[in-house]
Amino acid sequence: MFELLRQRAKRLGWTIQDEAVRQLATRSRGVPRLGVRLLESSRRTAAAEGTDLITLSHVRRMCDIEQIDSLGLDAIEQKYLRVLRDGEGPVRLNLLQAALGLPRQSIEMFESDFIRLGLISKTEKGRMLTPTGVEHLAAMTG
Repeated sequence: MFELLRQRAKRLGWTIQDEAVRQLATRSRGVPRLGVRLLESSRRTAAAEGTDLITLSHVRRMCDIEQIDSLGLDAIEQKYLRVLRDGEGPVRLNLLQAALGLPRQSIEMFESDFIRLGLISKTEKGRMLTPTGVEHLAAMTG
């Protein structure tokens, strides 16, 4: 992911620090589409400050503005994890849809990342946070 993002920035004529690329690669969860979106948002943040160089500071500021956490989860994805945490046992998909206001397909799209990252597990009774998911939420809330 690091190389893909570095090459994309170079192709677009953008200058970016290696530390910034590393941070974007980490927060993109191995998803190229997400990495490119975060890179473009970081570029806009740098441009708003009148500079052509994308720094780690710009990446961090962009993440704060867009509420992107250390794993690259946005506000809706973070809310999904909180719904699971606050549920008493497994949470069914229809309850997640109601809580998030999203269609099933949207939820299932990011669930695959959550499973790959070890944040959730799916059973026939519903979705549940794993210990890794609980730990991530605890780190988010401080």
